[in-house]
Amino acid sequence: MAEMTTTDNEEKKLYDILKDGIETVAMRKIATKRDFEYLSIHIMDRTGAYISPITIRRFWGELAGGKYNVQPRRYTLDTMARYIGHTDYETFSKNSIDGGNADSDFIASAYLIPNTLRKETRLNIAWEPGHFIIAEYIGCEMFRVVESFKSKLSKGDTSQTDIITQGEPLYMNRLIHDNGVPCRYVCGKRSGVRFRTVTDYSNNKE
Repeated sequence: MAEMTTTDNEEKKLYDILKDGIETVAMRKIATKRDFEYLSIHIMDRTGAYISPITIRRFWGELAGGKYNVQPRRYTLDTMARYIGHTDYETFSKNSIDGGNADSDFIASAYLIPNTLRKETRLNIAWEPGHFIIAEYIGCEMFRVVESFKSKLSKGDTSQTDIITQGEPLYMNRLIHDNGVPCRYVCGKRSGVRFRTVTDYSNNKE
């Protein structure tokens, strides 16, 4: 297969898309020394490949020389692409440039596997028009609703899910709603859901 070529401007746009996808999968803004150290470990855990915090900082443009001054190694780009769900950087680039014509792209690949979470981690899961829940992870792919806004779900409801994907519907299995019989429920059937970790629960309400 011939290697895809891109202009410098296209390459910079791809780097920005790649960074956005990485921050989505990592569920945090990557900005501080601690963030880069965390991301290095998380990439290793998810892909089995090591990228040093310094290499990640360089890619983010946080070291002397400014953004994109040093061309990242292919190993670095391939590993980052794998981190957000692609086979390699070339596949990521093609899907990103093709946009909606591809069967999948980095947005669909930005996902969360619940069993990688620590217990008591809380997620804000939102979907249109203006619905959201705060769900607390209780282990074994199970979540408990601790707050519900404009949603049919109630505080105390529990459900199981094995993956949460940005921009895609969220299917809840074995939902116990208001102490009723187990059922299934879908959030964001048409619009998909957006999720993020809740770092300050007391100030979460908008």
